[in-house]
Amino acid sequence: MQNYFLIASIVLNFISVPMANAKVDPSLEHAAQTINAEAKRNNQPFEVTFIENNSAKVDAPDFKVKSNKDTVVLEVHYNPILNTETRRALELHDYFIASIQEKLGSPLQLIEIISNSNQGDLFARHDLLALRIYAKESLLTSLNNNSFDTYSRITRDAHEKLLSTKSQEIQSLKQEIDILKKELNLLLKEAENNEREGTKQREIRTSRVLDNYERQAEQLNDLILKNDRNAVRKMLETYLPVELMNQGEKSFWKQWLDAIDKPNWENSVVVFRGLGRGKDRLESAEINGKVNIGFLSPLLSRSQEPFTKRLRSLVSARKRIGSQEEPNKEQILRSSGIVAAARNHTENPGESPFISTTPNFSIARGFATNGIVAFRFDPRRLFVNVGSDYPNEQEILVPVIIFPDEVLAIKTWDYGDSKGRLNPFAKKIQSFLTEADRIRVPDVFRQLGLQSFKPVFGNVSGGLCKGLFE
Repeated sequence: MQNYFLIASIVLNFISVPMANAKVDPSLEHAAQTINAEAKRNNQPFEVTFIENNSAKVDAPDFKVKSNKDTVVLEVHYNPILNTETRRALELHDYFIASIQEKLGSPLQLIEIISNSNQGDLFARHDLLALRIYAKESLLTSLNNNSFDTYSRITRDAHEKLLSTKSQEIQSLKQEIDILKKELNLLLKEAENNEREGTKQREIRTSRVLDNYERQAEQLNDLILKNDRNAVRKMLETYLPVELMNQGEKSFWKQWLDAIDKPNWENSVVVFRGLGRGKDRLESAEINGKVNIGFLSPLLSRSQEPFTKRLRSLVSARKRIGSQEEPNKEQILRSSGIVAAARNHTENPGESPFISTTPNFSIARGFATNGIVAFRFDPRRLFVNVGSDYPNEQEILVPVIIFPDEVLAIKTWDYGDSKGRLNPFAKKIQSFLTEADRIRVPDVFRQLGLQSFKPVFGNVSGGLCKGLFE
């Protein structure tokens, strides 16, 4: 199984040195200001910057992803000809404004698509091309309606120049869109053929194994409550549809499985969850006065199937929950991603493979109707949902399951009772926290952000994917 999780090295197509102190086109400067302001407002660790580069293609920029202490930086290296070709600059402007604000919702999803495309995922390549077409169509609409001058802040001279060649620009855009759509259809067919082949390979690998797991006496819930991490890891590894995953997904789930099997408690973090009246909690029979407690994600807890068989839903959930595109909109994107799945969890937590937690006790208390629980996790078990539309919740997601040895403390009460009794529990929690915990807890959300992204955007350990995270 480990062979399914080999991490591929990313080679970014960028070798030349950008020009220093270059003046960025006004429309591109506006795009950067707009996107960066929204990312800052939503507490998303993202920044985009446009850099002139003579080696960049006129109709397609080069992307370079970097990270500083707490921010993912997307450098867009564009050809300086765009500074004099207003239509091309506006097209690049719309690539980011239209794509992120209208299709993706989070700039970090664009990073995810770029990363997966660089690692050979055909659906991600399809999506980058689809977004390029979408930007051209957006600009075409603006040209037809003469509405581009307001939101993109182009200069008066550029505006007048564009109007003087408007008919030619419209004709050129239509021709380019037709050509790219043909290329898009061919790419989609190739991606779908690969997906069908992956489905066949998965069926061959799991044809008898899944049935055997589902017939055995000890079901998933039994193994969780026994804290049998090795057995649970093997079971989950079998059910996960690795043959269908892109490299970012494989790397993420590989790290997660490793943390299940061999947790590292040295740098563990404490998070909290407010409990409702759902069926997400597992409890063992009382043995010597002790009851083991575990948790399931909504995807598993709301199913009526036997516990182990519920894991089959991970296949369908990957596409449904991991879709890069915002729901209730015309679907033009086909790739899946972890950042996208986390963001979609916010909109539809009832079908999610994730369990919501937060490092902020007060936030968890606000969600509590039946109780509150404190967990301690190996950070590799977690994913920070910085793409969420609700940054104040400081949501940290735990995929699929939680083991009894990760439950630090729990307090429950009857629905409708006063939560004032939580004050003694809060003090009890404080007694569990080490000095390192007390220093770390207020900043866990930000500190874990980039750490969560590294397996998704490229693993930097051992020099792999050099250039993606520098």
